[in-house]
Amino acid sequence: MDMFDTGQHCLFPRDFLQTRLAGWQVIESSFQDFAAPGNTVKSFATIVARKP
Repeated sequence: MDMFDTGQHCLFPRDFLQTRLAGWQVIESSFQDFAAPGNTVKSFATIVARKP
């Protein structure tokens, strides 16, 4: 991510997985934030879903 302005860019929006899997049965969904270099935060999303 060093090539991006961390205040303006991210790899995926926070709601990307929920939006992408709209209509699926979400079994589990969680977000985890971790301290990262340069006084930034890395955020990880985990989702377990079942296609109807």
